[in-house]
Amino acid sequence: MPMLIFHCRTRLFLAIIQQRTIPGGAPTLRFQEEPMNFALIPHLILRYKFANTLNYLKFKEIIYMLHKIYILYNQAMKSIQKEKIFVTKTRKQFNRLDELPVYDRSLVNYDNYNKRIGHAGVKYSMAVQATRGCPYRCFYCDVYKTTLHHFRRSVDSVFEEVKMIANMGVKRVEFIDDIFNVKKKDFVDFFNKVKKENLKLSFFFPTALKGDLLDKETIDTMMEGGAVGVNVSLESASPRMQKVMRKNLDIPKFRENLEYICKSYPEAVTTLNTMHGFPTETEEEAMMTLNFILSMKWVHFPYTHVVRI
Repeated sequence: MPMLIFHCRTRLFLAIIQQRTIPGGAPTLRFQEEPMNFALIPHLILRYKFANTLNYLKFKEIIYMLHKIYILYNQAMKSIQKEKIFVTKTRKQFNRLDELPVYDRSLVNYDNYNKRIGHAGVKYSMAVQATRGCPYRCFYCDVYKTTLHHFRRSVDSVFEEVKMIANMGVKRVEFIDDIFNVKKKDFVDFFNKVKKENLKLSFFFPTALKGDLLDKETIDTMMEGGAVGVNVSLESASPRMQKVMRKNLDIPKFRENLEYICKSYPEAVTTLNTMHGFPTETEEEAMMTLNFILSMKWVHFPYTHVVRI
């Protein structure tokens, strides 16, 4: 019996409207005409993989539930083959971010909420978004397709929200922006405000900072302002692969900044993202990336993501 295992960033919803099953969601592939991104694997493989971590009775319930989704999916695909797929037009991206209201977080019982829910391994925290979109066009990323432009809130707007969170007694804030440090001046100004107000918060960047945009001044200001979780993405240590990916990272600058963080701020929880198996990558280029990781004095979480095409 096959079952659906969905990509971690694919959100699938199945709705039945007027007796018609409609598949949809947010595909991670650049080709948005593909309604789903999934893989089928046998029941026995799953049983072997998760037998030690899941109660098997509950596991059978999960299998049964997903099998029902699989049946619905097949029905939907048959319907799609007969009928035309209607794709709604993309709405114009909203760019006046300071005009958006701030959440009334006092309505949420965070003492109860945080016991069960976290983000990227960080619990007892609140998430803040200072920007939307990304100005870069890395080939493997879906963001540049779904958000065509990069817009930022003002430093004052972001700081006032963070200050409000601090006044509620929350001490951990995670920025969920695709790249929080795109504009150096705003980045430095924000942390200077945090230091001036002596908020004594811990900041996390689970979706990564752009490592080659940092320098010693911004790193010092960031760390003095309370940064704890510092996530940066190398992807590949090969200059050729950087061009293929359209990431165009300044690798020597990236290395200099990461080494400075590891040496000067060993208390920082560092994460290094890399990518292997990208089309045309050679074994030699893959080893360049692995050797880059090995050359770092200390990185808490060196992730090696395997590309699945």
